[in-house]
Amino acid sequence: MDSGIKVEMGFVQRRLPWILGGAMLVLYLVTLSRWPTFSGVMSLSQVLGWEWRPSLVAPLHVLLTLPVKWLPGGLQLLALNLIEAACAALALALLARSVALLPHDRTKDQRQLERSDFSLLSIATAWLPPVLAVLVCGLQLSFWENAVVSNGDMLDLLLFAYLVRCLLEYRLDNNERWLGKLAFVYGLSIPNNYAMIGFFPAFLVALVWIKLASFFHWRFILRMLLLGSAGLLLYFLLPAFISITDTSELSFWQLLRTYWGMQKSALATGWLLRFPIVVVGLTSLLPVLFIGIRWPASFGDTSPTGQALTNLMTHVIHVMLFAACLYVTFDLQFSPRRIDAGRHALLPFYYLGALSIGYFAGYLLLVFGAKPGPDAKSWQQPTWLRLIVNKALVGIVWAALVGISGALAFKNLPIIASQSGPALAKMSAITADSLPPKGAVVLSDDLPRLQALRLELRRRSADTNHILLESTALDKPAYHRFLARRHPGRWPSLPENVPPGMLLTGPSIASTLLTNNFNLYYIHPSFGFFFEFFYLKPSQSVYRLVTYPTNAISAPVCTASELKAQDDFWKKLMPELRQFEPPAAAGKPKVDSYEPDSLRAYASRAYSRALNHFGVAAQRAGDLKLAAEYFDLALQLNEANPVAFINRDFNRRFQAGNVESQPPPKEAVTLMAPYGRNWEFMVNVNGPIDEPTATYLIAQAFHQGSLFRQAAQGLERTLFFQPTNVSTRINLIGELLMIAPLLDRALELIEELRARPPALLTLEDKLDLIRAEAWAWLNKGDLARTEKILLDAQQKYPRENSPFNTLFDIYLYLQQFDKATKVAEEWLKVQPESFNALVNLAAMMIRTGRYEAALPYLNRALKIRPNDPTALLNRAIVHLNAAQLVIGKSDPAHLDAALADYRTVESLLPNSYHVYYGLGECYRLKGARVEAIRYYKKYLESAPRGIPERRIIEQRIRDLESGGN
Repeated sequence: MDSGIKVEMGFVQRRLPWILGGAMLVLYLVTLSRWPTFSGVMSLSQVLGWEWRPSLVAPLHVLLTLPVKWLPGGLQLLALNLIEAACAALALALLARSVALLPHDRTKDQRQLERSDFSLLSIATAWLPPVLAVLVCGLQLSFWENAVVSNGDMLDLLLFAYLVRCLLEYRLDNNERWLGKLAFVYGLSIPNNYAMIGFFPAFLVALVWIKLASFFHWRFILRMLLLGSAGLLLYFLLPAFISITDTSELSFWQLLRTYWGMQKSALATGWLLRFPIVVVGLTSLLPVLFIGIRWPASFGDTSPTGQALTNLMTHVIHVMLFAACLYVTFDLQFSPRRIDAGRHALLPFYYLGALSIGYFAGYLLLVFGAKPGPDAKSWQQPTWLRLIVNKALVGIVWAALVGISGALAFKNLPIIASQSGPALAKMSAITADSLPPKGAVVLSDDLPRLQALRLELRRRSADTNHILLESTALDKPAYHRFLARRHPGRWPSLPENVPPGMLLTGPSIASTLLTNNFNLYYIHPSFGFFFEFFYLKPSQSVYRLVTYPTNAISAPVCTASELKAQDDFWKKLMPELRQFEPPAAAGKPKVDSYEPDSLRAYASRAYSRALNHFGVAAQRAGDLKLAAEYFDLALQLNEANPVAFINRDFNRRFQAGNVESQPPPKEAVTLMAPYGRNWEFMVNVNGPIDEPTATYLIAQAFHQGSLFRQAAQGLERTLFFQPTNVSTRINLIGELLMIAPLLDRALELIEELRARPPALLTLEDKLDLIRAEAWAWLNKGDLARTEKILLDAQQKYPRENSPFNTLFDIYLYLQQFDKATKVAEEWLKVQPESFNALVNLAAMMIRTGRYEAALPYLNRALKIRPNDPTALLNRAIVHLNAAQLVIGKSDPAHLDAALADYRTVESLLPNSYHVYYGLGECYRLKGARVEAIRYYKKYLESAPRGIPERRIIEQRIRDLESGGN
């Protein structure tokens, strides 16, 4: 039964919120994004089913945006953004209503001055706090940018705002329908936004605070639980829909558990639990908590001085919190956006801050602006100093209304405009114009750009002609099955025996594209596993994907006619590209920055990369003057392009006949700083580099990423400039050994280097060539020839480790352990003091369980190299296993020796999970449970997720914690 009380509301509480919400809606409609944006096209791709991953998140948003599917293509993106703007306006209307409902009876001064029912602000300027709160919230950058582009965050905030309103409405009329609504809406909000789980304790405390003892009545708790559970049923909507429509390979329960796991993971590692959020709470959660406390008339001090100091401190706290909440709206040092580096919208924190601003503004207007009543005593009349302070503080509130709101609009409006212009749409139009009209398979690893292109093709009714591929998802079987459903008869179906979780290999992906005779295009320069099989051939603003010629390491250079065609295209397009040219240094990428990136800056970087790419193509084709021209053009579009700057600098020296590498100039070093000298990141953003040292360094990075052909291409280009560099030639041969189609090329280069060395070959060079030749023949399947090469080398160079070590490694690779053991034994006969021979022979003994036999060899090895971590780790393993061979108990001597070695290796190799495993085992066997658990937990923190030993260690921890062994 309701126990509600009729509450009379005035203009401020009843009509003003709708007026403010309507006014802000007009603002958002004026600044609404009408063009594709990054978040806008990604949101649209989810709504229209372009996204191949099952959409498990935000089910309420899915329901709200469902009608967008049935609108004409030209209106869909606009409709999505309109929904977001409407949610933002409603959230602000609720903010105004909530500010108007805040009680102003928290302090003694407020209670003396505000005598209205329920202590709602009734002074003549009661309209000002809601207006100020709405303006500072609605004009704040995070709020504004999410109000004009669809991404679902505004719906989450609208739910949050409604929950706050329910609490405040219940405080007024004690109508439990408000709490029922709160429970149900809270239940709905949790499946839509995992952050609401993190906010649950705050809402629970607020509810208990308001209800007091009546909260603990079982009927009330049961009713709230039932209503909340009804809202939580929304969890089942999307898993049920996906499983029924057969758009996923997972069952209903697997999908549901997947979503729960995603929310759990987000909460366990997400922003709600990070320490900076505590700082953010100082200007959002803390002020709300302060507002919720009804302070007593005195704190025990009855002296006038004590009372005056208490009142002064109360005023100071209100003013400081007011100033702090206003401060963060500008996204300065301690704002949510700065602390979180712009990774999340964090709109509830800004909303609570604005709610607090409204309250504090009302406090200042009431306490320092309201005149004492006619019953006030003469001694209560304010002094001249108090009158000055009163006018100053009231003036601050008025100044905030005008100044803060104006400053926020002045600061943020240009940023909002920069994020909603036509740059991305124009890029998509240029790309679409460059594609063959009969259709192609179009790839990109820039998903927003790919989806923007899809939107442009849809506008032209040409989207069915093309198959657009997310290149980074081509190793996922689920993606291939999605493509087969989306393009029946055009995209091949995967065999049924391919398990869903298996990753497809690069060769199998390349085979799929090659065997189906697709016309392949990439929409921007890139690198990665895909380009181990294809190279980029410029074709207007896009790039044809072509397979490498037989036995060729690198792509063929552009012909003169191809260079002319591309030059003509870019020159014709340059007037349009100059529209993207941003102000000075605006092309600099936003690396972990809280500031949003403008679409013009994004476009300028993209086309600067393309122009730089063509400059490198021209330089490799020998047209140095044309290359110089395009490096200049790339820098005109993005003067912060470090790759184009280095290319231009080297090109000038190249034209003068100087191809020697030099340290980069100061300007280049400055431009490289935002990338942390990460060459892969740098060339991914800015295009390829063509300078000897840089190409060598990038080749090293490609090798570490197992991109062996691209590493070989970098080394081949380095040799173009440094033809006498023998070590680079040998490194190039090493890369080719990893590429099956280029094994013959590797053997040719070995013979060529032996026959016509550009410089005198050292013994180390000759041994490296023997090792490379042996691996080349092994990879060609000729083990006999491999063995002969290495056995002959052992005869010729008996005192060298390399021929023995290579044959040992080959037998290990082939899992021929007996032969590997014999190689180590022969090796040791010829070289009794060879460290490598001793360690390798001991390793084979450990593999076969002969721990005691391995120990003398490891001791001898460690006399040669006392601090070698590999030998120490192997000896620790020997001692540990030998200690456990004693039935019924552990051998203390072996155990102490193992512990000593593991401790030494820990100092040499910190964060090694192998060492943590061994230390945990040692302490477990010694009965030191606390230390064993500590090292086992360190093992779990550092060991790879997929290895089976993790389960053993997890069980050991449980056994030890329960008192077992």
